[in-house]
Amino acid sequence: MRVRPGRLAPAALALALATALLAPAGTAAASGGTGPVRLVPPESLAARWKEGRFEAGRGQGMTWLTVTTDGRGSPAFAASAQPVAPALDLRGKFLRVWLRVEDVSRLAGMELRLSSDGFATSWFGFAVPLFADDEFNLVHSGPWATLTFGFGAAQVVGTPDRARIDSIGWAVTDRAAGPVVAQLGGVAFEDEPAQAVVSLTFDDGYDEHVTVAAPAMKRYGFRGTAYVMPEQIGQAGYMTREQLAALRDTYGWDVAAHHDRPFTSFAPDELERTILGVQRFLLANGFGRGAGHLAYPLGKQEPKVVLPLAREHFFTARVASGGAETLPPADWHQLRAFNVLRTTTPDELQQAVRRAKQHKEWLILMLHWLVDAPTRDTELAPATFEEMLRRIAAEKVAVRPVSEVWQVAR
Repeated sequence: MRVRPGRLAPAALALALATALLAPAGTAAASGGTGPVRLVPPESLAARWKEGRFEAGRGQGMTWLTVTTDGRGSPAFAASAQPVAPALDLRGKFLRVWLRVEDVSRLAGMELRLSSDGFATSWFGFAVPLFADDEFNLVHSGPWATLTFGFGAAQVVGTPDRARIDSIGWAVTDRAAGPVVAQLGGVAFEDEPAQAVVSLTFDDGYDEHVTVAAPAMKRYGFRGTAYVMPEQIGQAGYMTREQLAALRDTYGWDVAAHHDRPFTSFAPDELERTILGVQRFLLANGFGRGAGHLAYPLGKQEPKVVLPLAREHFFTARVASGGAETLPPADWHQLRAFNVLRTTTPDELQQAVRRAKQHKEWLILMLHWLVDAPTRDTELAPATFEEMLRRIAAEKVAVRPVSEVWQVAR
C-alpha cells in the first residue's frame, strides 16, 4: 500500500510557480491568503561590482538572471538597478526565491540581500546553506530549486529598516577552482503564519525515546515524532513494538519512517521496495499517521532518484540540518532541522526558539541518543534535555508532532 500526498501534483505545482514568476513586479497577494506581496523579476537586477558576468535569460515560460563568476573566488554582486518603488514593507513576511546552479561543487557561497538604503551601509543577508557533501544540500547541481528564508535566519549588517526595503541584491562566490554558472529566477515575499511551532523529532528508535524522552515531554504537554528503522525494532537498545505502541497511545507521538542506510546508496528499484517495506511495517502495526512522514537516513538526498520517490510516497521528508523552517516550507520533502548536539547548550536552544517565535517559523529539533555520560556528538544528557524542555515551555510556543503541522499548514 502506498501513502501518497493528497495535494497538487509536483508538475502542476512547478507550472503554477513558473506562471506566478512572470507576473508584473507590482502583483499583489490575494486578500486574506498567504502569497507574494510582490514578485521581483530577475531582469530588474544589474551588476554592481565588476567581477563576474550577468545576463538575462528566458525559456520554458520563465525569466532569469544568469551569473558566471570569474573563477578566482571574487564575489559577483547584482542589485536593483533602480530603487524599488514604493518601498517594500516586509514586516510579517518571509522570502521565497528560485535558484539554479550548474555545478554546486564549485560554489563557495550565495546570498540574497535586502537593503533599505540602496546597500550604502545596511542590509539583511540570507545565505544559501552549503555543505561539502552535496547530498546534504537543498540546492543540487542542475535542477531549479525553491528556497524560503525567514528573517530569523538573516545576518544583519548595519541598521536596515524591514519596513522600507528599497533594494534587492544577489551575491555569488566560487571556490577559486573555476567559474560558477548560477541563475536567479525571481524573489517573492509571503505572509508569515499566525504563530511559531516547535517539533521535537527523534531519529533511529532508541529505547530511551520512550523511557526518558516521552515521560519528560509529557510533563510539559509536549508530543514528539519518532523516526524509526523497522529492521532495528526489538534489537538491543532499540524500542520494541509494544514500546512503539506506548509512544502512540500513551504519549500521543507520531511513529514515522526512517532507515539504517542512506537512501542515496540504493538502486532506484531497490529503494522503492525498501520505502514500501518501511511503510508496510508502520501500517501493519497501526502507525498510519506517521507512515507518510520520513527522515532521510543521515539526512542524505538527491534530485534524480531519492527526491522523486520521497515525493511520490511521503507527505513530508526531513533533512538533517539547515536551521528553522518557514510555514509553508519551500519544499515539504526537504524540511530543514536544528540538530541538537552534545555541544548545544540550553541557552542556544532557547535563543533558537525565541527567533522562531519572533519570526513565526517552524523549528524542527532533531535529537538522537539520551545518555547519562555523552561522548558522541549526537548524544545528550537527560538532565540537559530536561532543561531544554523547561526553556521551550518558558517561551510558551506551540509544540506539535510533524504530522499535525503538515495537516494544518499544507
